[in-house]
Amino acid sequence: ENNFRTEEYLPSGREYFNCSVSSAMYKSWSPDYPDTQYITLYRDNMDMYGVIRKTEDGFFQTSAIPSSFVKLQDIRRLVYGLWAKEKRSPTVYVEQKGAICYVRLPSHLPKKEQDLFYLIGWPRYNYRNKTQYVIPTMLMPFVEKLLQPLNLEVEYK
Repeated sequence: ENNFRTEEYLPSGREYFNCSVSSAMYKSWSPDYPDTQYITLYRDNMDMYGVIRKTEDGFFQTSAIPSSFVKLQDIRRLVYGLWAKEKRSPTVYVEQKGAICYVRLPSHLPKKEQDLFYLIGWPRYNYRNKTQYVIPTMLMPFVEKLLQPLNLEVEYK
């Protein structure tokens, strides 16, 4: 409670994460505050994020997220949690072809999980691809455990 600052008005130029949109993460930010949500994330630019909630009396309470958290791309961890809270967990699609699996993520992962994906697999089309991987089939149980805390559902085709 003590880390929240009360504001009467929302500043212009700020974007808000809308959990009810189940498309890619980058498409889920809007300049309009999503009134259907009690709590969500805001961003003032790509380096300044925070948590925002609307109080019963119509005021907004905000709390900035530390820049170290932003640098680790852990904002994505919060986004996945908000989606899960709204029962809109994204799906990871897996196509198994013998000893390998093609894994398609709905969006980029937080840095820790992203680095682990680079260790156990290969980006599918080019070295900068962060949403499609080729992973050995025998490592898929590990992949599923890795994605479980992010509330990502794995679906095999």
